Amino acid sequence: MLELGLSVVKKSRDDIVREAKSVDWKVAIACALKRRTSAPNPWIAHELNMGVPQAVSRNVGRFRAGGGERKA
Repeated sequence: MLELGLSVVKKSRDDIVREAKSVDWKVAIACALKRRTSAPNPWIAHELNMGVPQAVSRNVGRFRAGGGERKA
């Protein structure tokens, strides 16, 4: 599922390391992973280089509140 998300947003694993922890495309992938899988926040935070697991919930919550989930 992570690889699918990366291909949809035309990003690579190298981009995960290079780009900011809360960049929009990472948050969109995290949102999709939380919605469609049972991946826990620590795994998502590690795989997407998003910092602490709590940041995943915080950023996904903001993304959803802003209507981003409908776009993802």
